[in-house]
Amino acid sequence: MIVVKDLKKNYNGLDVLKGIDLTINKGDVVCLVGPSGCGKSTFLRCLTRLEEPDGGTVMLDGKEITERDIDATRAQMGMVFQHFNLFPHLTVKKNITLAPVRLGQTEEDIAGSSQEEKLAFLHEMGIESTGLDNLIKASYDLLGLISFLTDGKKECRAWTIKRGTKAPQAAGKIHSDFERGFIRAQVISYDALADNNFDYAAVKAKGLQRTEGKEYVVNDGDVIEFLFNV
Repeated sequence: MIVVKDLKKNYNGLDVLKGIDLTINKGDVVCLVGPSGCGKSTFLRCLTRLEEPDGGTVMLDGKEITERDIDATRAQMGMVFQHFNLFPHLTVKKNITLAPVRLGQTEEDIAGSSQEEKLAFLHEMGIESTGLDNLIKASYDLLGLISFLTDGKKECRAWTIKRGTKAPQAAGKIHSDFERGFIRAQVISYDALADNNFDYAAVKAKGLQRTEGKEYVVNDGDVIEFLFNV
């Protein structure tokens, strides 16, 4: 909740804000309407301490903002400027969420968090993937690379191959014997596994596991078990 009481701001003898009172509850959508120069932006700047008011108080969640750490305040409350002050390469949502991400909940700050905590944070911020994820995806696309997965008793691994690679050559990335003695590949898509809570029995029962031969072109995210004989 934001509570504004008797907020005042003066520029060179001109009273821009004259004792503004306003209460904004969580979930409220408030529109400030008025002609250019009437003080709308000044009011918002005072709320976020980009400008220091000449009088009155601004309370954020029951505590006056002048008594709060400024970075902690701006992690909860920010201002998106007009026109040239917006980053043109970012969407409106990303412009709005840039401040809290940078000021207290950066990717560096959550690097030590669990995977569940990271996903919850990204969901809360309306972010679909991290900067590192986007960099990896862009790099793979640029280089024409994909990954397939193998899931054994000891470990699950991702293997990087060129897009368009056929099953025997993909098997060769694991070991040359796999390529030399290739018989067939048992393939499940990652999405099929995810949709079935990674229950292999359920996937197989639904007929979602495929048997592919030497001409099969591996797709990004394929989970593959190779059968071979040497």
